[in-house]
Amino acid sequence: MLFVLHAIALMQLMILYRFFQLLTSGESRRKRRENVTNSRIVSMLDQTLFHVVYCVRLPCVREDMNRQNGASNDMLHTLTGPVVHGQGKGAAAGFPTANLRLLENAVLPPKGVYWTRVTLDGRSHLGVTNVGLRPTADDRDEITVETFLPDDHGDLYGKTIGLTFLRYLRETVSFPSMVALKEQIDRDAETARAWAARCPEADGFLTFSAEETRALSAQMAEELTAGSVLVLRGDMGAGKSEFSRGVARGLGVTGPVPSPSFTILNVYDEGRLPLYHFDWYRVEDPEELYEIGAQEYLPGSGVTLVEWAERAEDLLPEKRTEVFIQPVTESTRLILVSPCRLSAGHLLLGDIKNPD
Repeated sequence: MLFVLHAIALMQLMILYRFFQLLTSGESRRKRRENVTNSRIVSMLDQTLFHVVYCVRLPCVREDMNRQNGASNDMLHTLTGPVVHGQGKGAAAGFPTANLRLLENAVLPPKGVYWTRVTLDGRSHLGVTNVGLRPTADDRDEITVETFLPDDHGDLYGKTIGLTFLRYLRETVSFPSMVALKEQIDRDAETARAWAARCPEADGFLTFSAEETRALSAQMAEELTAGSVLVLRGDMGAGKSEFSRGVARGLGVTGPVPSPSFTILNVYDEGRLPLYHFDWYRVEDPEELYEIGAQEYLPGSGVTLVEWAERAEDLLPEKRTEVFIQPVTESTRLILVSPCRLSAGHLLLGDIKNPD
């Protein structure tokens, strides 16, 4: 009897072992299929004329691309692809647009109209790009990416262009006529020109969460040197504090990084470079800053961050980096980084945010 019980137990173990083999074999086959699929996707992204720097709608591909790209460039939101024929309604109305061929898995910025930098034949040009529907031109439920280049560049069909998204200008709305739409696009172009004149070397970065904003600024911090001054511009709740925390982490600060709203200045000495974090929101008179010796940190021996700099523009050094943090949706931020030269009486964040 004991022998029979042992035999039954042995048979049960063998059945369980075989069942486990089948499970692991199936899982391995599934993983192999997934790996092959992902490899094909990456290969397709490499071979096609269109690719998205930083984001595609597959986390595994996005993570792989992020690991392969250098520093902060993995969040530079750029679309590259061939110009294809549209319906020609824009050209007929006096504003021809370049329609970008889209890959099915492309992750686009939120719908709206943007100031973009257009790369064509190795040169950069100003563009106004609409992402989304075209309610004035047609009623089709089709997402498109089309760009108006204010300067005439001839026939672009078949040419490859690159789009870097720099600034959200407005939402896409329906106009009573194509003439009214053209008038608005002309105003959009003037708004874009105003930004481009003051931020000629701008780059645009798109983040989809506070964590990504911190990751972006932490990567940027790795390249900052002693004397760097970053001016953070944006409305209340735009994400300036999250950006500051990322810079602190990138410099090696491990402790809490609270906002210096009441203290005006927080100093961190534990990182690769000293970090001087200013918040001038509660400053009523620039003399308050001179009294605490703020000018000694502009620039200083480390990295200086300034929030709400418009309270004392004249105190800012001419050599600085401007960072505009713009909410596009509740979680999405478009971050424009440029060695701008902004001062009192010139372009400020709110001056051209909502063109008339």
